[in-house]
Amino acid sequence: MAINMTTAVRPMDHVFAEQIGDELILLDSETEKYLSIDAIGAAIWGQLKSRSTIGEVVEQLTTEYAADRTVIERDVLAFVDRLADLGLVALQPGEQPSAH
Repeated sequence: MAINMTTAVRPMDHVFAEQIGDELILLDSETEKYLSIDAIGAAIWGQLKSRSTIGEVVEQLTTEYAADRTVIERDVLAFVDRLADLGLVALQPGEQPSAH
C-alpha cells in the first residue's frame, strides 16, 4: 500500500512500548520480537498513538520541534513504512490527493 499524508495509522494492539533510558522499546507480543528506537522514533510513535493520519503527525511534530516540514515528512513516512513492514502498525488508506 502506498503511504501518504492522508494514510491513517494505528499501533497494533499486540505491540507494547516501554521507555528505557533514551530509547523506546517496542515489543510485539505475537512474535516476541522487539525493536529499539531512538528519541526521534519515540516522538513519532507517541504521536501515532494520539493522531489519526500521517499528515496530522507531521503537522504536530513540525510545530513541536520547529523543524523543516520536508525533513519531518520524509522521516515520518520512512519510519511508518518500516513499522508497517514489521507488522507493528495498521494502515488504512485515506483520500488520495487530487491532481490539479
